[in-house]
Amino acid sequence: MNYSDIRQKAAEWMIARGWKRKTAKRGGFNQSLFEHSIYELDALLTLWPILSQSWGLDETDFASLVV
Repeated sequence: MNYSDIRQKAAEWMIARGWKRKTAKRGGFNQSLFEHSIYELDALLTLWPILSQSWGLDETDFASLVV
């Protein structure tokens, strides 16, 4: 599965559960649970090649982190 498929499936799952209407962070600005989660997923997808190589992680580790 490629990264865009993972991101798309995660976004669909979160939208179906109303995560755009739920608040994850309040403070100087409000951030929805959807925004927070998709940003975290994007960070993981971006860093995964570095993490997997330097820490010797495999696809099972990747799946665990995504979930």
